[in-house]
Amino acid sequence: MPIILGNPPPATWVPTLTNITLGDGSMGARYLFLAPGAVYYRIFIQFGSTTTVGGTVQVSIPFTPNTTLAQTGHARTFHPSLGIYSGVHGFTSTTINSIIVREGMTDLATAVPYTSWTSGCTIRLWGVAELA
Repeated sequence: MPIILGNPPPATWVPTLTNITLGDGSMGARYLFLAPGAVYYRIFIQFGSTTTVGGTVQVSIPFTPNTTLAQTGHARTFHPSLGIYSGVHGFTSTTINSIIVREGMTDLATAVPYTSWTSGCTIRLWGVAELA
């Protein structure tokens, strides 16, 4: 684990998306080790006209969070016609999972929280995680 000195730029990575086909959409992901044992991360997914969701969404991460803690990060979805939902997500040792953006809902998926995803929809995930 590197110790951060000065003001280094965030590193980028290309996440593997589970149950999202990006198509003509776009994605950006960055992370920054804050100190030994902690990382800041953010992911932005922009839907295009050929982006599809085919099941429960998961996103790979380039670090290993401490999964013995009940860690959560932030989640936000936007639909051009149906609005914004904000919520939380959980972790496995290799992915962001359990993305829940609406009270009483299940994980982000094909028809959750929107019955149809469309061009212009976005998914944002971010937070600070304690590392394993």
